[in-house]
Amino acid sequence: RYGGLRSAGFDLPAFSLELFRSQQRRRIFAPPDFVFPLISLLMIEATIKDLDPLTDFQAIARPIVSDSLLDAAEEDPAAAEEDRVRSH
Repeated sequence: RYGGLRSAGFDLPAFSLELFRSQQRRRIFAPPDFVFPLISLLMIEATIKDLDPLTDFQAIARPIVSDSLLDAAEEDPAAAEEDRVRSH
């Protein structure tokens, strides 16, 4: 539902609420360091939509998330595999 949307069409509060409800149903609870980036984006979402409604956040975030996952896998392969399995 949210894949490929540009900033003008992406509703961060709705996405966040859906994400947290999905996690709660599956008894997955996000640590604070997961929540803080969402709060930061909420603070600037309207400004970004006004300045550049065609910004593709997912394309910008993709390499950052990939690098983070690779770093986590190198630090603790067992935990990274557990996270990967749990997310599917």
